[in-house]
Amino acid sequence: GETIYVSTGAGTVGSVVCQAAKAEGLRVIASAGSDSKVEFLKEIGVDVAFNYKKQDLSTVLKESGGVDIYWDNVGGQALETVMGGMNKHGRIVICGMASEWNVAPTERHGNKSLVLALAKNLSIHGFVITDAVAKFGDFNFESEVTKLVEEGKMKARNETSDKLEDSMKMLVDCLAGVNEGKGMIVFS
Repeated sequence: GETIYVSTGAGTVGSVVCQAAKAEGLRVIASAGSDSKVEFLKEIGVDVAFNYKKQDLSTVLKESGGVDIYWDNVGGQALETVMGGMNKHGRIVICGMASEWNVAPTERHGNKSLVLALAKNLSIHGFVITDAVAKFGDFNFESEVTKLVEEGKMKARNETSDKLEDSMKMLVDCLAGVNEGKGMIVFS
């Protein structure tokens, strides 16, 4: 079987990717930035869950035998590091660039390992949901995932509030990586 590494695996997107990958029979490695998020990764069946603030990404990937698929939500230095841990003919899906969001263009990391795409014959694809829906349709994603969560077949973590003024804090917490779930404002 193949191995996938998911950065920000405990996030809203990452946790769905982790659970879908497990359902497809992949070995899943995922990282998060807090011990409580690592515990959530273990709850959803991740094979190798680690706190990237406490463990070295390159070492974890090497000890895990390399990666065939990388679902990248982070970009920057992490993408460069993972490229070094990719197996030949690996695939990289770039879904986000969290490490570059609040960085001036002149301060962005850039990728000094792009030569590895050639040396390892890697495929790199961007993933933008609106393009995917336009090409493949939405597959009733929202209703299907909601059903899976309600049936207990997929786990999700949410942080809810009934106060609109909490929305900015939720956004800032998400961008800073200190949230513990998807921020949702619930209107009655």
